[in-house]
Amino acid sequence: MSLVGPRPERPEFIEQLSYEIPNYLERLGLRPGLTGLAQVINSYDTSLASTHRKVASDLLYLQNCCFRNDTKVLFRTISVILTGKRALQLLWKNGTYCCGGSAGFRRRGAGR
Repeated sequence: MSLVGPRPERPEFIEQLSYEIPNYLERLGLRPGLTGLAQVINSYDTSLASTHRKVASDLLYLQNCCFRNDTKVLFRTISVILTGKRALQLLWKNGTYCCGGSAGFRRRGAGR
């Protein structure tokens, strides 16, 4: 387990979710973490739609994982813990994923 990465899912749900959500198993490409992008962006999974959002966030992290982004997630996790609020919102802007403004995640190769 690492500090930052997709949160592990309970084994009894993995098979079911892999049938219902496209690319679900791709999120297992990294070691699970104590916190992750999906945790600071989304609230708890309460439906299939919220699980779709979590998987999309995990795949975004998987495409852009590096020390710099891990540091951002850790600081935002601390912010969520201290304030009790979600620190980020995922935005789609000019063909670029970004989380909370210019200091957010950007898809590799996207124009600036």
